[in-house]
Amino acid sequence: MITAILCTFAPKRYAVFNGNTSGALAAIGIGAPRSPTVATLSAERYTQLCATIDALRRRIGGADFTDADAFLNWLYFKTKPSKRAHEGGAPKTSPCVSRPRQVVRQHRASNRPFRQSLPSPKAGSPFE
Repeated sequence: MITAILCTFAPKRYAVFNGNTSGALAAIGIGAPRSPTVATLSAERYTQLCATIDALRRRIGGADFTDADAFLNWLYFKTKPSKRAHEGGAPKTSPCVSRPRQVVRQHRASNRPFRQSLPSPKAGSPFE
């Protein structure tokens, strides 16, 4: 929650780092602490993570860390295992995992901030 507050008041300086961020970074192959807390995330490690998230922000053409957070939340919900996967069903592979460069290219071609490139939330979705 602390990083969300920092990002709210200084979105060009501080990135949100929470469980969703960690899961999204893991989905694209970047190691990050799984359950970040004030006790487990040092200032030095947070600074490193901010640099990584800033590189990602620049790659997607985001204006500040709020755009990176929107992208990482979208990625997290697109890649997290579904309940069907836990019940023995086949997990659905999202295009952002199977074709991440194509997803980024499509976003860049739209010439819009990433948040505006996201599909509209469906009723009952976590983005509503």
